[in-house]
Amino acid sequence: MGQHMARSLIKAGHTVTVWNRSSEKAVDFAKKAGCAVADTPAQLMASSEVVVTMLADDSASEQVH
Repeated sequence: MGQHMARSLIKAGHTVTVWNRSSEKAVDFAKKAGCAVADTPAQLMASSEVVVTMLADDSASEQVH
């Protein structure tokens, strides 16, 4: 679901930076979609006006700090 949202934002002309707990997934997506990858959630948030999260459940949310 997150990839579809990111693609839609890119298609609409927004600058998108992604981060994923599995960095290889983020890098692969970014290469295909033409967006940037943040190294950490903190880096992503520091450089963003808006942050959208897509996490599977409460446990996944708690793992991201």
